[in-house]
Formats: sequence, C-alpha cells, structure tokens
Amino acid sequence: MKKLVLYNSLGRELQEFVPIEENKVKMYACGPTVYNYAHIGHMRCYVFEDVLRRILLRDGYSVKFVMNVTDVGHLDSDSDTGEDKLKKQSTKEGKSIRDVAMFYEKDFFHNFELLNILSPDIVARASEHIKEQIKIVEEFIEKGYAYKLEDGWYFDTSKVEGYTCLNCVKDDGVVQDRIKATDKKNKADFAVWKFSNNGGEYEWDTSFGRGFPGWHLECTAMSMKYLGNKFDIHMGGVDHIPVHHTNEIAQAKALTGDVVANYWLHSGFLIIDGEKMSKSKGNFYRITDFEEQGILPLSYRYYVYGFAYGKTASFSIEALKAADNALKSLYNFETKIHFIKDLDISIDCDKDAEEKLESFVEEFDKCVHNNLDMPKAMEVVWNFVKFVNLNLLKISPSKIIDILLDFDKVLGFGFSLDNPISQEIIELGKQRFSLKKSQKYEEADSIRDKIQEKGYYLEENKEYFVINRYHG
Repeated sequence: MKKLVLYNSLGRELQEFVPIEENKVKMYACGPTVYNYAHIGHMRCYVFEDVLRRILLRDGYSVKFVMNVTDVGHLDSDSDTGEDKLKKQSTKEGKSIRDVAMFYEKDFFHNFELLNILSPDIVARASEHIKEQIKIVEEFIEKGYAYKLEDGWYFDTSKVEGYTCLNCVKDDGVVQDRIKATDKKNKADFAVWKFSNNGGEYEWDTSFGRGFPGWHLECTAMSMKYLGNKFDIHMGGVDHIPVHHTNEIAQAKALTGDVVANYWLHSGFLIIDGEKMSKSKGNFYRITDFEEQGILPLSYRYYVYGFAYGKTASFSIEALKAADNALKSLYNFETKIHFIKDLDISIDCDKDAEEKLESFVEEFDKCVHNNLDMPKAMEVVWNFVKFVNLNLLKISPSKIIDILLDFDKVLGFGFSLDNPISQEIIELGKQRFSLKKSQKYEEADSIRDKIQEKGYYLEENKEYFVINRYHG
C-alpha cells in the first residue's frame, strides 16, 4: 500500500497511517442530528470524509464505513441542559419525532447524492440502538463510573485517566468551563441517561429509570457494535473535539481501558461574515440554494478542495461561482477528449509526452497521500489539463481518459468512461462538420442552432469539433 500521512488530533501531529488489520480499514463518522436541514458547513466535513474513504479504496483497502444518525438525546446545550432538539422541533412542526427525523434524514442524504458522496456501509440510528446503550449505562453503574442526580445518570470523568487526552486542556480549561451545574462531582461530568416521565415519544423504561440516552453514549454504543472495541479512524468536525469526542474516548476507556480509535480526524469550520456557519444563528446556506443561480451542486465539492480540510475556511458566493466556472471547464475538457477519441482523429503519438503523463499521476498521489492536500492536488490536475491541451494530438485520448478516471476516484466529480454527450447530439455535430467541409454553411448553421437550442455549445477548428455541456 502507498504511504498515507494523516494529521491525528489524538497525538496532534502528522502520522503515517497503519491499519489494525492488513488491507482493511474500519471508519466511523459522526453523522447529523436530524432536527433541521444540513447546511454547507456540515457538508464540508462529509466531503473531506468522503475524500479519505475514496483514497483508501483507490489504494486497494477494504473499507467498512459506519455513520450514525442522531434522532434522540442531543440537547440544546452541551452542558446537558435544555430540551431534546428532536422533541423541540417536533412540537414546533406539529409532527411526531419520528416523522421529523425521517424528513431531515432524507434531506441529509439527498445532499450526499448531489455531492457524489459515497453512501455509508452502515447508517446507525440512535433510536434503533437503545438496547446497546442501556447495556453500557448498566456497566458504567456497576463499575462505578456513573452516579445518579435528580435529572439523570452522569459519567464521572475523574475516574478516567487522561480525560483530556484529545482536547489537551488543563483542569480549568475549556472542557470544564462548559458545565455550570454545581451538583456534579466534576464540572466536566456529562449525562449518559436523562430521566423523563412525560410518557412521550422516544422514552424508554430501564432498571435505572425511565428516560433517554445522552448524546455521547450513542456513538460509543454504535461504533463499538459495528467496528469492535478498537478500530482505525474516527472522524467529525473540529467542534466535536472539546466535548463529544472527548467524552466518547472517556466512555470507551471505562469499557475497555483503551481509546476506541487510533486516528482522530477533524474538519475545520466554515465561516461566513466572520462567524461560524450554524443552524442556531440561521446564517447558513444549503446545497440546494445554489441551483437557482445555475451553480452545479458539485461545484461546492470543488470549492472545498481549495482549503486544507482541517483549517477554517471562509465562504463567499463569488468564490463558489469561480469554482463553478472551473468545474465546468473541467467537464468541457473531459468531453473534448472523448470527442477526439470517438471521432477517430489522427493521433501522432509522442512517446515523451505520454511518459510525462505518468509524472502527473505520481504528483497527484503525493498530494492526496500527504494529509489529503487537495489544494495542491487540484494544481496538479490543472497542470495536467494544460499539458494535454498543448499536446492534444500527440497523446492517446484513451490514456488521457484513464488518468482522468483515476483522478476522479478521489475527486468524485463524476467523469465518465463514455462521452457524456448523447449520441443524438453527437450525430448533429457530425452533420454540421460534414456540411461545413462541403461549404454548405447555411445548412450547417441551422444544425448549429439546433444544438444550441438543446443547451449545448460548439467548439470547432479545422481538425475536429467538440460539443460542450457548458459555455466557456
């Protein structure tokens, strides 16, 4: 396997990735809390996770990828106060919790389709894994890791050595300050089970009280159920570090004595007008918001490749439009190569030029394996395009297509083995090209108009023609 280097938040350094089992990778990602629409800040994280998964698959690993869906237990505040977000939205919309959850889950995965994100191998809903969560709480109580307060059972963080190993803060740091309650043993203690006797949806009877699980509990229960007590990679947003992932690690240590995953990877914030994009502030865009402006959904995928995944990125519509133009140019380049191949244009192969193509593949590999350096990987892609355009009739178009498809195993732009232009449109182009050669310009222009009426654009010279999907 190729050497892959990743920034591991657990060690706070770049580390070579070494899987637990040879040729196999087990990955877990924190999925959505399905009480509202997912915004593009969330999607930045899922694109980065998809890129990593694609790199591993391209390298030949067998990958098992699990993602949770939080449909119970996520309260308004990380301090274990407030109302369950699903219950709150259920009241607001006048729907059942399940209906609310399924509606927003469906919308969430529609974004995956729009962005060409590979579907998880397992989608694990919190409400469908209550039995596993109850069992863990029972074990916490039996081992003395959990204690009872008026509103529920809390995890005693003082009993876990190295509680802040992921967050790396002192006792008076950020993690502890998030909790204001004075009746907890420690400020950082968190709920693993909240009491409720309202008789409503998504409440369960247990030997230790009726209620619902804490948010952090679900990921521990489901990741360990499907991936075992120790797996390779755990992923999420940088905002998960100080609370959610820190508490997941604490729970796993209480159960097994070890950190549950070897590598912890985190995506940076997406900010707009100087503020983090968030549902609570209402300052967010959805992927579907851009379609009315003629922006391709996949252009957002291109856009996030302009930033190192772990760094904060600033969003603007202008920058997204630039990404949209760039992606459309790539698609036009793709169709050009297909036309040269399909039209059987004479190619005078240049051995040196074809060998040069391999250097682009090598450079691309170096970039994506160096902590998923997508900004530099895209530079390589454009250098490849520039080189091909300068040597267009000296290189086998099949070889160019093969490299594009290889790049796309990581990029996820949807390049195709076959010409993406329909045969009907291609035949119209051939008719026009033939008519022009016969100097029947009026008839040729009539064909051109038909092509343009169908939403396509012609690029022509004496040697060949191309029908593009996008104006450029």
